[in-house]
Amino acid sequence: MLLERLLQRHRQCTVSHAANGIEAVARLDDEVCDGVVLDLDMPLMGGIEVLQAIRTNPRHRALPVAMLTASRDAAAVRDILALGVQGYIIKPLRAGPAVDKLLAFVDNLAPDLGEDDHDLRLTLAPEPRLLIADGDEDMTQFITGLLSHRFDIEVATSGAHAVQLAVARRPDVVVLGQRLDTLTAERTLDVLRRQPSLTSVPVLALGDTGLAASQVLGQVPRTFVADRFLAAFDALVPRTGATTMARQWRQPLIAATARVCDQQLGLQVAPTASPTRHDDAGAPGVAVRLTGPGGDVEIGLRVPDGAATALAEVLATRPAPAAGTHPLEPLLRAIGQQLATTLAERREAVNLASDLRPWDGTTTDDQQLIVLATDRVDLSLVLMIRDVSAPRAD
Repeated sequence: MLLERLLQRHRQCTVSHAANGIEAVARLDDEVCDGVVLDLDMPLMGGIEVLQAIRTNPRHRALPVAMLTASRDAAAVRDILALGVQGYIIKPLRAGPAVDKLLAFVDNLAPDLGEDDHDLRLTLAPEPRLLIADGDEDMTQFITGLLSHRFDIEVATSGAHAVQLAVARRPDVVVLGQRLDTLTAERTLDVLRRQPSLTSVPVLALGDTGLAASQVLGQVPRTFVADRFLAAFDALVPRTGATTMARQWRQPLIAATARVCDQQLGLQVAPTASPTRHDDAGAPGVAVRLTGPGGDVEIGLRVPDGAATALAEVLATRPAPAAGTHPLEPLLRAIGQQLATTLAERREAVNLASDLRPWDGTTTDDQQLIVLATDRVDLSLVLMIRDVSAPRAD
């Protein structure tokens, strides 16, 4: 009651009460809080246990906490500081330093800090690098299989190897695990942090590594259950935006096109050596939109003007498309569905739009062109993939 009166009088705060540690954890799961004032000694679940629960929950990992206690025990203070607190307030709350600390803690709270963790998550480079350091080969292969389509991945089997790789090529994220031989996870992280170029690289703890919550971005479970691992990883590390999605989907799109052309047209296709430029860029085509985790991407399909006759000869062996549809529409739909299926196998939820739109063949800097040569020398296909998350003038 004293705390509430102080905060309402001096800072006009809305205050929520919890009478014990279990109730505090339950309230944090149900309510949006900007900060927590946490007593060290509480029934059912003590303050340190509650703080540990807060710091291991991805939703609350950056939630500001001020510890309120009558204890001046040095060991207890070290334990609390290791878990990361923004204030340490000694009771009793009397006018002077204790109240000043409490009000300063409230003044530093960011609005809506606990409402949406997306703003707290790290921002990745367009082609992010992930370094996995763990001595369990099965675990590193499992994580690599889950995330290889999102990251350029390097694997270290020891702490020393991890430091060497990180110094040679700075990663955007490090997953630091166990069984690292001579250098423990704690020593490895210490060496990484002493390198000027690596002081700010986010580190995720893989399972129980002994690292303090304040030393890492968060913890991901040491599990071979894909959905559980990805849920924790995605809560800490953002999926990439549509521009990067387009880049990452390039190879699956080529593979999907090759399969569809073989099945539907009897053509063998492969990318040419120079996929970014092609003659007859204005040839019309058709495009379809895919909605993925990072935004909307559009893929288009066309043929150069000079290959129209050759394409007509190939299509003549196929059922005629419905009146008013583009000749390439059935092919593009099949390619889009094949791509969506491939991405679904990677646990990427991708929705394929039902409507198609004309593509005039013009190119811009925000897209990638892929020219596919067929086993008919007079026929080539041109694929386009671009980010269309932002509104476009057309």
